[in-house]
Amino acid sequence: MAVADDECLGINKLCEVYQEAKHCSAKWEEIGLNLEIPIYTLDIIKKNNPVDCESCMYQMLAKWLKKQNEQANPSWKSLCQAFYSVDRDTADQIAKKHHITNYIKPEDITKPILKWIDVISHYQPTVCKIL
Repeated sequence: MAVADDECLGINKLCEVYQEAKHCSAKWEEIGLNLEIPIYTLDIIKKNNPVDCESCMYQMLAKWLKKQNEQANPSWKSLCQAFYSVDRDTADQIAKKHHITNYIKPEDITKPILKWIDVISHYQPTVCKIL
């Protein structure tokens, strides 16, 4: 069944969302920040589960789905966006499974390009001298 890109997800989707995300549990904090969960909330989750990344991922996703961060509405699209910088394959899999299109933020595309422009600009004088 196709869903709208920004269909709001609730806590009732926690198990499904967790199944999509749990293999990236080691990066739960970065994903949480990408989901706009406040750092103090992530710190509390980490303090309560100092060695169990999977539990941290589960609790972080629960907070996100409960909208306790009040920053962004939970959706499959926003989950794809959160995973994009952490694990693009997972982002693409989630997007494909849930029929999400255009989830990539334009600034995520331009950052690597701007980095290469800086690298080229830095080395351009050296390359010109060699030639």
